[in-house]
Amino acid sequence: MKTKLTHLHQKITRIAGRNWGLNKDLRRRLYETVAQGIILHGAASWAYSLSARQSRLLNSMQIRFLLNVTGAYSTTPTPALQAIEGIIPLHMKAKQEATYVRTARLRKTSN
Repeated sequence: MKTKLTHLHQKITRIAGRNWGLNKDLRRRLYETVAQGIILHGAASWAYSLSARQSRLLNSMQIRFLLNVTGAYSTTPTPALQAIEGIIPLHMKAKQEATYVRTARLRKTSN
């Protein structure tokens, strides 16, 4: 998955430039729809069994996109960028998505 996202990030950067040639809102929307969609696909099946190493791996994938969204320096810590942009860390977002899917399934079966 990491190589797939690295290639996606490189393609977007090559097409749109370092800051993706878009305003901040569009860069953020692109991240939230495309990158998060790819990362969190199937999160209901794997989110609850994440190890600390896997959480760090998710953060390392998220940082590249956050740097493009914010235009910050590469030395800026990931938690700071997440706080500035109000973006949930990916391991927490994955658990949130998994909870949403499980709740929806429970509602569907109870009807």
